Amino acid sequence: MLILNEKQLEFLIIVDMQDDWHPAYFLEKVAEHYENSEEKPFDRPDFENMMTRLKTLTTERIVNLQIALCAFGNI
Repeated sequence: MLILNEKQLEFLIIVDMQDDWHPAYFLEKVAEHYENSEEKPFDRPDFENMMTRLKTLTTERIVNLQIALCAFGNI
Protein backbone atom coordinates (compact mmCIF):
# COMPACT_ATOMS: atom_id res chain seq x y z
CA MET A 1 0.00 0.00 0.00
CA LEU A 2 1.25 3.46 -0.89
CA ILE A 3 0.86 5.96 1.93
CA LEU A 4 1.45 9.63 1.20
CA ASN A 5 1.18 12.68 3.40
CA GLU A 6 -0.80 15.71 2.24
CA LYS A 7 2.22 17.59 0.87
CA GLN A 8 3.45 14.57 -1.07
CA LEU A 9 -0.01 13.99 -2.54
CA GLU A 10 -0.35 17.64 -3.58
CA PHE A 11 3.13 17.54 -5.12
CA LEU A 12 2.33 14.41 -7.16
CA ILE A 13 -0.95 15.94 -8.34
CA ILE A 14 0.93 19.04 -9.56
CA VAL A 15 3.48 16.93 -11.44
CA ASP A 16 0.83 14.69 -12.99
CA MET A 17 -1.40 17.59 -14.05
CA GLN A 18 1.41 19.18 -16.09
CA ASP A 19 1.11 16.57 -18.80
CA ASP A 20 -0.10 13.05 -19.50
CA TRP A 21 3.19 11.37 -18.56
CA HIS A 22 3.82 7.85 -19.77
CA PRO A 23 4.11 5.61 -16.69
CA ALA A 24 7.71 4.76 -17.62
CA TYR A 25 8.67 8.43 -17.31
CA PHE A 26 6.46 9.45 -14.41
CA LEU A 27 8.99 8.77 -11.63
CA GLU A 28 11.70 10.54 -13.63
CA LYS A 29 9.43 13.58 -13.98
CA VAL A 30 8.62 13.51 -10.26
CA ALA A 31 12.35 13.56 -9.43
CA GLU A 32 13.05 16.33 -11.97
CA HIS A 33 10.22 18.48 -10.66
CA TYR A 34 11.45 18.14 -7.08
CA GLU A 35 15.04 18.98 -8.01
CA ASN A 36 13.95 21.97 -10.10
CA SER A 37 11.62 23.37 -7.43
CA GLU A 38 12.94 26.61 -5.99
CA GLU A 39 10.94 26.05 -2.82
CA LYS A 40 10.98 22.39 -1.90
CA PRO A 41 7.45 21.26 -0.93
CA PHE A 42 8.91 18.93 1.72
CA ASP A 43 12.36 17.94 2.97
CA ARG A 44 14.74 15.59 1.19
CA PRO A 45 14.26 12.59 3.53
CA ASP A 46 10.49 12.72 2.90
CA PHE A 47 11.17 12.97 -0.85
CA GLU A 48 13.59 10.04 -0.83
CA ASN A 49 11.18 7.95 1.24
CA MET A 50 8.35 8.72 -1.19
CA MET A 51 10.53 7.86 -4.20
CA THR A 52 11.63 4.59 -2.62
CA ARG A 53 7.98 3.60 -2.17
CA LEU A 54 7.02 4.77 -5.68
CA LYS A 55 9.83 2.72 -7.23
CA THR A 56 8.30 -0.47 -5.84
CA LEU A 57 5.09 0.05 -7.86
CA THR A 58 4.42 -1.96 -10.99
CA THR A 59 3.61 -0.12 -14.21
CA GLU A 60 -0.06 -1.00 -13.72
CA ARG A 61 -0.04 0.52 -10.22
CA ILE A 62 1.67 3.67 -11.54
CA VAL A 63 -1.09 3.98 -14.15
CA ASN A 64 -3.70 3.58 -11.39
CA LEU A 65 -1.88 6.19 -9.30
CA GLN A 66 -1.89 8.62 -12.22
CA ILE A 67 -5.62 8.09 -12.75
CA ALA A 68 -6.24 8.76 -9.05
CA LEU A 69 -4.01 11.86 -9.09
CA CYS A 70 -5.92 13.19 -12.09
CA ALA A 71 -9.21 12.60 -10.28
CA PHE A 72 -7.97 14.33 -7.12
CA GLY A 73 -6.61 17.20 -9.20
CA ASN A 74 -10.04 17.81 -10.67
CA ILE A 75 -11.82 18.02 -7.33
